[in-house]
Amino acid sequence: MQTGYPGLQLTGSSTTNGATTFGANFNPTDKGPRQGWNFGANYDINGGGLSGSIGYTDPNSKLGITSTVNGDGLSTSTQYAGVNLT
Repeated sequence: MQTGYPGLQLTGSSTTNGATTFGANFNPTDKGPRQGWNFGANYDINGGGLSGSIGYTDPNSKLGITSTVNGDGLSTSTQYAGVNLT
């Protein structure tokens, strides 16, 4: 959801494994989550707590990488056009 502030989006999700999160993502170039650098902060209201992420997506190849840190540690994933590969 756009906020009226360039590059800032509010997020929310619910998954089948019981996570329900809300948070915000920021893209400094205001090009959305699938172009350039992206920074995120989320909170899982079902007990997962806080998490933060940083990622980069190449706008030409659509390949991206995202690292996320939370109470369980650090994880890194790769994406193509927004779909997780690993």
